[in-house]
Amino acid sequence: MLDQMILIEDLQAKSYDTTLAEALLATMQRTLEEGQRHRQLILQALATFPRSRGTGQARPP
Repeated sequence: MLDQMILIEDLQAKSYDTTLAEALLATMQRTLEEGQRHRQLILQALATFPRSRGTGQARPP
């Protein structure tokens, strides 16, 4: 995303309309944040999920 931010700054310096690019970048940032939160939820769930003895695999529900 740093590349996109730099590109937007470059376009702004050249007086281009970056409204759509900025909106897309904001959407990409929110999507990344949501993905990171989702990953944390999965890791927390896996940490509390009971495992079968000896196999290291989770027991089916």
